Formats: sequence, C-alpha cells, structure tokens
Amino acid sequence: MGVRQLRLVVATGSDTDYEQAVAFYRDALGLAEREAIAGPGGAHVTILDAGRATLELANPAQRRFIDRVEVGREGVAPRLRVAFEVADSRAGTGALTAAGATEIAPPTETPWRSLNSRLAAPADLQITLFEELGPEPRPSRVDAAVTVREATEADWPAIWAFLRGIVAAGDTYTWDRDTPEDAARAKWMQRPPGRTVVAVDGDGTVVGSAETHPNQAGAGAHVANAGFMVDPAHGGRGIGRLLAEHVLDRARADGYRAMQFNAVVETNTGAIALWRSLGFDIVGTVPGAFDHPAHGPVALLVMHRFL
Repeated sequence: MGVRQLRLVVATGSDTDYEQAVAFYRDALGLAEREAIAGPGGAHVTILDAGRATLELANPAQRRFIDRVEVGREGVAPRLRVAFEVADSRAGTGALTAAGATEIAPPTETPWRSLNSRLAAPADLQITLFEELGPEPRPSRVDAAVTVREATEADWPAIWAFLRGIVAAGDTYTWDRDTPEDAARAKWMQRPPGRTVVAVDGDGTVVGSAETHPNQAGAGAHVANAGFMVDPAHGGRGIGRLLAEHVLDRARADGYRAMQFNAVVETNTGAIALWRSLGFDIVGTVPGAFDHPAHGPVALLVMHRFL
C-alpha cells in the first residue's frame, strides 16, 4: 500500500480551545501553517506542518520507563503523547510555558543523549520537547600522565579506598552496600581468564580500576563482562573512558567476541551515555529491578556490543 503522510488529528473541546491551540502550535511552537479551511456550520480546521513524522509504538514497560526518565515517576503519560524535536529544548520549554503550557518536567538529559521536557499543552495534549545532543563529546583532555596497567595485589588498598564508598552509596552497583573488604577483594581482583587493571596518575596514585571476566561459563564464555570504578575525587578527567577503551581493546585481543553489561542502573545516565558513545546498545530492560536509595525501584539495562 505505502503510506505517504502521517497526520495527527486533534479535536478541541470548544472554539476558544481551537483558537488557543492554533496560536500555541503555530505561533509559539513555530509549526508552519499549510492550510486553514472553513466549512459549513462554523467548522474550522488548520493544518500545520510538523516536519518529518514518525509513529512510535511503546509497550506498557516502555511507557513507564519513559515517564521515569523524563518526569521521574510513573503513571504520568496518557496513552497518546506528542513529541516534537526542536533545536533548543530549554529555550523551547521557556517559550511554550510563556505561551500557556504547563511544565510537567524540565529539560532532562536522557540515557540516549537527548534533552527532553514534558509539558501539558493546549488541546489537552501532553507533549515532549526533545533536543538531540549527539554522541557524548570526548573529554577535551585526558591527563597525559594517566596510564593504565595491570593491577597487582599491592594496588588493592588504593582501590579499596574509593571502591568501598562507591559500593556503600548503593546507586550504581548491585553489590550489597555493606560488602566487607575480603569479599570485595575476591570479586574485584580477578584471576585468569579474568583481568584487573588500574589507572595510575603521574605520581603513582591509583585513580580508577576496571575488571573483566567471562560473562558466562562454557558456551557463553566468548562474551566478556566488565566493571569500572573511578575515584570520585578524580572525576571529570576522562579516566572512565580511558579505562573503557583499554578494556575493550584488551578483551578483543584476549579473543572475546562481544562485551555485555548485565545491570546498568537506568539513572546512571553518565555511564549509559559513555557506553553508547563506545558502541554499546541497550538490548534489554528489567523494570523495577534495582532499589535506588533516592529514586526507589528503577530499571536495570542490559547493554551489549560486538568486538
């Protein structure tokens, strides 16, 4: 058959609602008017050009997930929500609220690198404004003095100094928050075929660490799994990316054919953006699988890439 155009038809509740909606979507949002037609009995219709049209179909879990990402809680979106891509989500949100929309949630960066806001708009529509941010920019610099090397048993005290705080925070790892040192050491300091590496500053300070191991045994051992921790005191220096690139190269050299992360917390947007910029895709979502200390039950994402 072949579809040539997608047209969303919205019926307003009154002539006043119609006039407000036309002013809002045409004049404030900036949709170009293609036609304005008057019919018998006071009928009026205005057709606005919204650019490229797509139809996004979401199951109930995805609907809840998008609510959590954009708004911070579930049960907000109706079955029909209209999303508009704009060049500047923050400026657009400000302009539309000034034009009569009610802000449900401010512009929020999503795990897939867009900046989304949620608004209650005229014609009883709930709308999302989204701005595509593109791939995560590579850090302007990674301190040239930082290097990655294989970890030794002597590195453990320095790793434990920041690892214990990250685990105790309980917002990124599925470890017990009170994991004792001996158990943490056994989990992190891998033995062959696993590996553990450290990122080391120019003065010899351990500023981050990563570990890799087979994701599964036997027939699943060709897929690697990995964990990463960066000392929060050294955040923002590109150390996580440096470790990730090293681990991916090393895993490829070790003969792994893919890498998979089984439990990426959906609120860990910085990590998700990094993994996506390195070629990982979200291949699965487990709703409510992680009890976040601040946000309550949130999803765990399964991320994967071939090597």
